[in-house]
Order: sequence, then C-alpha cells, then structure tokens
Amino acid sequence: MVALDIQGNSGGDYIIDNEVSAFNASVLIDGSVDTVRVERNHFWPFGLTANQTQIYLQTGTPSSSGGIGCAAFPGTVGICTGRMDDLKLSSNLFIMGGPQLYGFTGSGGPGGSSWSPGTTIGTGSNNSFDSNSGILWDQAGSLSLSASYFTEAGNNYAIFATSGSINVTGSYFLAGAPTTSYPVYASGGNINITGSTVLVSSASTPFAIAQLGGALVISDNQFSFVGGTAFSGASIIAGLTGDLFLTVTNNQMLTPVTSGTFLSVGAGVISSLRGNIAASGWTSVYTGPGGP
Repeated sequence: MVALDIQGNSGGDYIIDNEVSAFNASVLIDGSVDTVRVERNHFWPFGLTANQTQIYLQTGTPSSSGGIGCAAFPGTVGICTGRMDDLKLSSNLFIMGGPQLYGFTGSGGPGGSSWSPGTTIGTGSNNSFDSNSGILWDQAGSLSLSASYFTEAGNNYAIFATSGSINVTGSYFLAGAPTTSYPVYASGGNINITGSTVLVSSASTPFAIAQLGGALVISDNQFSFVGGTAFSGASIIAGLTGDLFLTVTNNQMLTPVTSGTFLSVGAGVISSLRGNIAASGWTSVYTGPGGP
C-alpha cells in the first residue's frame, strides 16, 4: 500500500501536516516537473498491531533495487522519488525500516515513460531520520540537506549513495552500533558532509567510507567517541583501495583514547587530507598519495 501516490506530473502539490503509517511507501513521486513540498509530516507506525509494526520496521538492504521504485524492500519506505524537478523537504520525522528516503531513476510514472524520465533535484532542512535505514540514493540526481539529524543504529546506514550526489551541512549524526554496514557510504556516488557533529558509539566499522569509484568529502566536522577507552575498528574515516576521491579537511576528534585510528587511506586513493586534529591516542594510516 502506498499512502500518497503522486506519480505523473503532480508538480505543485503540498503534502503538509500528515501522520502516515503505510506499508510499502508513504509517498511515491515520479514525473513531477514543478515543485512538490513535503513539510511537517510524521511517518511512523501509528496505531499498528505488534505484528504490523514488525513488518513496518523491517530494514532494507543497502544495495541498488534496480530502479524499480519502492517494491524491492521488505519494510516500509518513507519517500520514493524518481523524476522530481524541485523537491522541498522540511521538518519531517521518519521512523520506519527504510530506506526512509529513496532516490531511483524514474520513468515519469504510469504513462510518463516517453516524456518525463529522469532524476530528482531536492533540498531540505530540519528533517529527522530516526533509527533504521536513512537515505539510499540510486540515481544521478542531487539532494542537499541542512540542520537535520541521523540516528542510524544496528546494521543500517544513514546515507548510502551508489550514484548522484548528497550534500549535508550543519547536521547531527549518531552512529549507533553497526557491525556490517557503514553509516555514511559512498559506493559510486558522491557524499559531502560539512560543519556537522558526529557521535560515534561503535568500535566496529568506520563512520564514513568511500570505495568503488565513490567520492567522499568530510570537512569542518566535530567527532566524539563514546564507545569506551579504545577504538578497535579499522578507522573512523576510510578511503579503501581503488579509483575514488577522498577529501578530509579541518575535522576535530575531541575524545582521547588509549588507541584508535582516525583516518585510513588505501593505495590508489586520490586524496586531500589537511588540517585534521585529534585528542591523544589517535593515529592515521596513509598508504595512498595525498597524505599530510
């Protein structure tokens, strides 16, 4: 069930002040060539039974669904957006299995494949991506967010980009306890995190990672670690081996530890690494070029 299906050219719509607990997807957009505003909505499991809530909160895998919209995920998706020329997101709360915001390459919706295929250009502020899986971006469009928070937990992701670009500024990240996933993951897509606060409470995997042709910018952020006296994971920020770009500049790690790796750069990574400072106990590992 999709609560609000506005496929086709439904530009000019206002989706404001709703409480939505739909299965499959809360909002499905594909084909809009005018502004769609999504503001002050609560997407969460209102009034569901225990069994229904379990289905609603099932998490999706951080991989491409092949551009087939919302149907590939086991739980509820928040907003699915294909062709969308001007998406405005403001003051929304997302609590569902996710992805909570999913970008796919659209066909324009029913009857629209010949005239309106394409991607999304979106902006937003003051949005809450709470728990579970946040943003999955499988299309070549662009999304820019500010003053938002991401409380990724478990084997989920805050932002996963296989294509396109996602820019986040002035926001808050709580990296919960991932064991096999990365909260911020550029795998073919471009991710830019600037001027934000990051609280790392896991010692298992990096907070931010780039690989497989991705591009990652992590700049002017403040990091804190609350996972104990030593960080046992590979690193907080990592650029793996391969053809990718990594820029890490002017970040601060505020928490002292007995041991831990803040930044790890692999062979073949094209990197710019400048002005990063850390409390006692942190080290960095540079295999590729571009180290400080």
